[in-house]
Amino acid sequence: MRRRTWVSWTSRSHWHRPGCASFPIEGLAGNAVPAAWCASVAAAAASLLATRALVSRRLRVWLTPWLLSLIYAVALGVTVRVLPGGLTRVALPEGELAAGFVEALKTGLLAGGELWERVRTLESLDPADLDDVVFACARYKCEVVAADERDAGLRQVLNLGHTVGHAIEAASGYERYRHGEAIGLGLLAALRLSDAPELRTEVETILERHGLPVVLDPAVGVEETLAALQRDKKRTAAGVGFVLLAEPGAPRTGQLVDPAKVEAAVKELYQ
Repeated sequence: MRRRTWVSWTSRSHWHRPGCASFPIEGLAGNAVPAAWCASVAAAAASLLATRALVSRRLRVWLTPWLLSLIYAVALGVTVRVLPGGLTRVALPEGELAAGFVEALKTGLLAGGELWERVRTLESLDPADLDDVVFACARYKCEVVAADERDAGLRQVLNLGHTVGHAIEAASGYERYRHGEAIGLGLLAALRLSDAPELRTEVETILERHGLPVVLDPAVGVEETLAALQRDKKRTAAGVGFVLLAEPGAPRTGQLVDPAKVEAAVKELYQ
């Protein structure tokens, strides 16, 4: 079988994950070669790499989440290659690095155990000192994706924080927040819906420590955010299902939540 290599690169775009672009061709095996820290964590499985990096900003706003999903790469890669020291050569602004960290924070919450302990205690974000975090996050995602390639069950845990996060991105026209910043806010909403106030407070503290937003800009209308949430691309006939997590390492998928509670969790972000 012929082999195709996907090379990801960094970008300062506010509407896609830095370093997560791909050139997928169906039927060809491939290697994932992430070039930035976020790419190494989020795109570790060489699956669902965001080809939306190839879409102009104007077109990106026009596309619906469902149409956008059709231009994702869906094949697992043969290998994932993170070159030793390679991540340190990609000079990202601090804001981009912090936004990328949210993916590791999310993965730590999902995995629990040693990874959560490592992520929660990080005082600074120096890619040269984070090889173990990259490896642990990559291994976790690879295991999840390999167990559920078609996104029919277990893989849905990776959507933690993304339901509200994607709604914030849509409501702000994909201009106000980096992807990781929006997902960080989404994590706070998800933990409120999980009835995990102490864990929410800790995650809020972690986000603040790394200069990430914990309060939603009033310019992003609450009604627009709630309306965008109802258009979530993973919505089913039963409604919008959330990934909830009462404690690290114990995610629950497809959770239907009282709309009043969802509204309260979103409105709390503005306080």
